[in-house]
Amino acid sequence: MRVDINGAKGPNKVGHDIFTFHRFEGGIQPDMFNSSAETINSYCARNSSGDSCLAKLMRDGWQFNNDYGCW
Repeated sequence: MRVDINGAKGPNKVGHDIFTFHRFEGGIQPDMFNSSAETINSYCARNSSGDSCLAKLMRDGWQFNNDYGCW
């Protein structure tokens, strides 16, 4: 399931205001949450897909650190 946190308002970009979740028996979790830190960082880098940015944000304690690549 994809969630756009600000609706039709831009930029409508994955990792910035669009995030992907997966449903499983125990609940929901962000896309790539169980991936390695290296994989998460590579998919949340500048010019990447942004698919793992929510997982990175959660792992970083909900802080947008300098290496958060989707800004």
